[in-house]
Amino acid sequence: MSRSTFCLPLFTRVQLWHLLLVFVALAAWTSTIIPLGEGPDELPHFTVTRYIVQQRRLPDTPDEHEAFQPPLYYLLNAALTFWIDTRDFTVKANADYDPLAHDAPKTLLLHTRAEAFPYQGWALAWHLMRALSIAMGAATIAAIYATALALTGERTFALLSAALVAFLPGYIFMSAVVNNDDLAALLAALLCWRIVLMMQRPISSRESLLIGVLLGLGLLSKTSMLAFVVTISVALLAAARMQHWTWREWLRANALIFGVALIVSGWYFVRNAWLYGDWLAWPLVLAANAVRTHALSASDWLTALAQVYRGFWLEWIGIELDELFYWMLGVFAILAMIGAAWSVMRGAWRARYRVPNGTRTTHHALNSGNAAFLILAFHLLVIFLSWLRWTQTVLGTEQARLFYPALASLILLLAFGLRALHSYLPFALAGTLLVLAAITPLLYFAPTYAPAPRITALPADAQPISATFKDKLRLIGWSTPTAQVRAGDTLQLALYWQALKDLSDDDWLKIQLLDVDDHARIFKDGSPSAGRDSTDSWRHGELIASWHRMPIPDDMPRGVYRLTVGVHPFGRKNWFPIDEENMPIALGDQLILCEVTVE
Repeated sequence: MSRSTFCLPLFTRVQLWHLLLVFVALAAWTSTIIPLGEGPDELPHFTVTRYIVQQRRLPDTPDEHEAFQPPLYYLLNAALTFWIDTRDFTVKANADYDPLAHDAPKTLLLHTRAEAFPYQGWALAWHLMRALSIAMGAATIAAIYATALALTGERTFALLSAALVAFLPGYIFMSAVVNNDDLAALLAALLCWRIVLMMQRPISSRESLLIGVLLGLGLLSKTSMLAFVVTISVALLAAARMQHWTWREWLRANALIFGVALIVSGWYFVRNAWLYGDWLAWPLVLAANAVRTHALSASDWLTALAQVYRGFWLEWIGIELDELFYWMLGVFAILAMIGAAWSVMRGAWRARYRVPNGTRTTHHALNSGNAAFLILAFHLLVIFLSWLRWTQTVLGTEQARLFYPALASLILLLAFGLRALHSYLPFALAGTLLVLAAITPLLYFAPTYAPAPRITALPADAQPISATFKDKLRLIGWSTPTAQVRAGDTLQLALYWQALKDLSDDDWLKIQLLDVDDHARIFKDGSPSAGRDSTDSWRHGELIASWHRMPIPDDMPRGVYRLTVGVHPFGRKNWFPIDEENMPIALGDQLILCEVTVE
């Protein structure tokens, strides 16, 4: 790879710490907007850490969903938060959550004022874990900068590579939540850095020990980090050939690297073999995950790859960029692949035919640069193959974060490929990502996690009533598009509330369809705001609109049912008394809104 002279005047003044400062600011902002537990698998990552702190041991059953994961990330979080009392944490599932219905909330959990600033108890512990993830994200960016600098010797290229990570909305999102992929990305980036250096200079015993420690820690952070065993083995063979190692030097480097890695991580694999009869704890992996029951078709694979692509830039439940951005970023990705392929072929030709006035040093530098680049690309291939195998086994793997052990390879290929076509293309992509990163919290995150809408007056199509529940909240109106539904359809119900005081409790609403014998055929128990927020955030005098969805089972008997609503404190069934003169009340605590016919 030849040295580039391209540079933009403004970019010459940028330092790495500037990029890190922007990243930390964006990630911290994102972390305050994303409710606790709404990141990918964030809830079980938190509860595993909480289990370790409370039980003082690693979980070993699928009761803790992420128990099959290597423990380093959770041990670090436990060391950070062991002094905080989290016993009052309760999982409050959102009954109104629906990832497919556009008008349903996209929060898995119900979020109360216990999460509000100033953070205390379990919320404080959770935010400290998120802060650690942000720190890991910043360190990953620095490691990718170091890798790019070692690979090319160009500070500008290294800054551009770091910028492509620091401004990447999908990476900012993942760094703002609790997830062990953040640690895997950091250790993987550090390993890529040391592999590039290993290709350029004779490896010392100290360097071998360092790579061994990083590899061992990587194996304790994510099972997919096993790919580095293959990548490092290939890198050692390439370095030995290029630098003319003796067999003894090659064997010593292998023994130090893999021996130290085994010392650091071996206990975990021995534990797995002892507990589960498999060094990867495969029985626990299968028990904790939804396993595929049929082979994927070509269409399934294309869909999975498309989701990985979109997730790399940013996509999660209820969060996705406008389609124009995905197409625009796709153009950059295609150009990068074309540029990388063209540059590698050109580089291979130059390595085969020495430049006329080139020295031996120049020839070796060219070979080492090409070899390091190809090894990083090879590592990406190994991660891709492991992802294929994992996707064939379990559901829910269509996520870009599973490629974070190859994040350094992805970013460097992206930056190098774009630069190979035109020196300004990486700047264009970095600028586009910066704009996206700046608008994402307000344009994409905030609307997804917005509270229930506050209104100024009852809509014209609503049926006005005045039903007071324990002098705390009043139902002032309701409406439903139809009182006739078919089995398998969804009953829609709009409710309009007024807070009679500043509420401090988390009260729940139960909606039921009662048969002629007052038996609840179906019911939904959750937030009166239909999962948008909790009542302890309601302030005196506010009018709150909520839209509830109640699926009617396919086997629901035909007939006429009474649609009722009742309010009770979370976790208790002492129903609030109802003050309403003009509407009937069932069972003494359920307000009857109307009759619903199931056809």
